[in-house]
Amino acid sequence: MQQSTSKRAETIARLEAAIRRREHGGRPRAASSSHRFHVEPHSLVEWLGDGDGSGVTTLALALGRTASEGQTVLVDESRVLHPPALLEIGLDLHEGLVLRPRDPREAMWAAEQSLRNPAVGLVLWPVDRLRSHQGRRAKLAVERGGGVGLLVRPWRARKEACWADQRFLVSPLPSVAASGNRRWRIEVAYRRGSVPGETFEATLNHETGRVCVVPELAAATSSRRAS
Repeated sequence: MQQSTSKRAETIARLEAAIRRREHGGRPRAASSSHRFHVEPHSLVEWLGDGDGSGVTTLALALGRTASEGQTVLVDESRVLHPPALLEIGLDLHEGLVLRPRDPREAMWAAEQSLRNPAVGLVLWPVDRLRSHQGRRAKLAVERGGGVGLLVRPWRARKEACWADQRFLVSPLPSVAASGNRRWRIEVAYRRGSVPGETFEATLNHETGRVCVVPELAAATSSRRAS
């Protein structure tokens, strides 16, 4: 019960910070990252995490926005996208288009059409099962449209073939005690020109909506110096 109360208080604090941010500065810069870690423009990116509570959707959207311009489209067949999480990274629902497909087939159609549209800069699509021909269609669509496609998938998908340009495995880390800022470990499962297994630590500043990504070794060294 005490843990539940603490989590609730932490969520409320993040939302209050996001509201203050929008009242006093308009839309914030979404993120900053290490030169060794970035979401490539004009690409399809898979983000794999263990359930909605892992925060993988929030992290993917925050970092994806740094590599894109134009309209943001959220394809939410599973109803997993919540306004508080979007507000936390500075995305007002009025700035994006939320689609609620009725079934997987309709979700595939909505995602593909959005990815093909040159006016759409970013498409986020939480999808459980993705067949090979669907992965190929999504890849061709993002190449045609020129934006960024984010596929948020379950952890078990790491055993499946990757049709994306990048695949990241995301695990939540304990929040920063003093600030409550959320943290994640990101492992590169696949990226062109990169060695699989490279790891990074990402921290979301709920006051600014920015994400800082650094190599995990550097993050650990910084933490030891601070202590």
